[in-house]
Formats: sequence, C-alpha cells, structure tokens
Amino acid sequence: MLCSAVALHAKPTVTVSQASFNPSLHQTVTYTFTTDESGTLSAAILDRDTYVVKQLARDQHVAAGSTTLTWDGRDEAGSIVPDEAWSLHLSFRSPRGSWSYFPAEESAAMVSVRPDVYDRQTGVLRYILERPSRVHLQAGIADRSSKDPRAGAVFKTIVNRAPRPDGSVIEQWTGMDESNTIY
Repeated sequence: MLCSAVALHAKPTVTVSQASFNPSLHQTVTYTFTTDESGTLSAAILDRDTYVVKQLARDQHVAAGSTTLTWDGRDEAGSIVPDEAWSLHLSFRSPRGSWSYFPAEESAAMVSVRPDVYDRQTGVLRYILERPSRVHLQAGIADRSSKDPRAGAVFKTIVNRAPRPDGSVIEQWTGMDESNTIY
C-alpha cells in the first residue's frame, strides 16, 4: 500500500472487502477508510493504464471516522467493466494537510511460478498462485547461456498482465506460436 500524508496526525487506514472480484458475476467491492478528522474526499477507480473508469466521490465532505464506498463494477456509463485489474485512488484534504492512497503506484516484485500441470492433448496449463496477481505468461525457448532465467526466444504470449485469483489457475494453450505455424 502506498499512502502518503502531509501534516495529519495519523495516516488513514484503508481496507478492501475482498482482494479480487469479478464484475461480470455482479459482485461488488467495498472500500473503507478511517481518518482522524473531517475533510474533502475524491475517490476513483482506475484501469491498469490509470484512466478513470468510475468516480466514486468527487470533493465530497466526509466526517472524521470511517467512510465506506462501494463499487458495483460499472463504469461511468453504467456498463459492467471487464474482469481486469482495477485500482482505487483516494485523495483527502483537510485544513491540517492532505493524503493520497494509490497502491498501484507501488511496484511489486516479480516472481516465477512453475507450471503444476501441462497437458499437450487438452491444452490445459495449470499453476498455483500464493496471492491474487497480475500474470504475464510466455512460452518459448530458454537461453541457458544467460544468467537471466527469462532470457530466450518467445514464441507465444499466453497471458498478458491479466489479473488472476490466488490458488489453482488454469489457462488454455494449444502449444502453437503466435502465428499458429510452429507447435
């Protein structure tokens, strides 16, 4: 969580009702933050390119204590957004200072995940994630002469920075390259 504060007594506490949710399934997510003074709040849901998808609050007066905002997975036009990675951005101002909350600004460490199962006949690739993550999955030939385990020719990007829940994840891959000519 990246949270910066200026001249406030305590940094706010921000909680999210669930780590991931699927708007296509009509799920909602609730954000609760607590601050020690009243002020003005702006809150927006941003896509992975930091474009505003939904404004939850715009210069809204909030009292000291807890404030809860709920997002139903819809954009400004009322359409359900795709199941992707979404971020909450909060900005708070008061006479004593301001703070902002935007955890997507913080870089996450990249980790390698080994396939748990790959069946060439069915095209099922399964792996296990310890926590909800944005996954970038490529198939290719490793360059064994390099110290970087990611070095080598990439034949196919199977998943391109898409969000996935924790636990067992299944992807479909036929074993073909991007042009569908090399198996």
